[in-house]
Amino acid sequence: MQRKESLQNDPEVKNTATVNTIQVEEDKEPMNKLIDYYSEWHKLKRAVAWILKLKRTLQQLKDERKELSRTIIQAEKDPEKQRSKLEHHMKKYKSTREKKPLTLDDLVAAESEIIKFSQRQQFNEELQALQKGKQVSRNSQLFRLDPILQDSILRVGGRLNKSAMPETAKRPAIISKHSRVATLILSDIHQRTGHAGRSYVLAQLRRKYWIPQANSAIRKLLNKCVVCRRITGKVGSRRWRTYLKIASCPINPHLPTPASTSSGPLM
Repeated sequence: MQRKESLQNDPEVKNTATVNTIQVEEDKEPMNKLIDYYSEWHKLKRAVAWILKLKRTLQQLKDERKELSRTIIQAEKDPEKQRSKLEHHMKKYKSTREKKPLTLDDLVAAESEIIKFSQRQQFNEELQALQKGKQVSRNSQLFRLDPILQDSILRVGGRLNKSAMPETAKRPAIISKHSRVATLILSDIHQRTGHAGRSYVLAQLRRKYWIPQANSAIRKLLNKCVVCRRITGKVGSRRWRTYLKIASCPINPHLPTPASTSSGPLM
């Protein structure tokens, strides 16, 4: 005990301290976690399409079960027989259902749901104003776009109602450049166009979507693209020297060698 007290009073001895830490995880919505999980736009749409398909299937099973229970209750009074008949009919109904793959309509519906969710996250005030029949605030970044609500999706307004352009090009959906969805869409367009440049990616983007300040978002994407950096990089730049440095060719042991390197009169 005396030695322990002496060590505590010794200025040369470093005292240990206990620090307790608490790790707090940010509570994210399931849809946000799903969007962050996928790195490709097409895969995200397929995942959401399957979820929506499952939701519709469960709703149909619920409606069918409710309808069958009403019919069985009217015909049968015994609760045990009601339960057994209901389970038998539901099992038969499930076996007759066809397992269908995803269709184009499923992917379109999934894309619409993703866009709606992203807009609720980024443009909630604008959506509430338009739903109440009011105009967007002048301080909003969307004020000059004259946004409108079409099928619960925030779209660009304007004077192109009577033009011969496709409907998606006349009224592109508005997406914030800060959202994860915008990054996935730009990356998908960039890869589908064969790693095209900024102008072509922007032209393809505006056929269906409108991202405010899209030029800076596309430029940021191109700067991070490894393939584009390899294609557009200068040969004399520092990052290319490792690729262009060539070692000396080794001596091939399979090549024939002369028997003698000198000649002269034989003695």
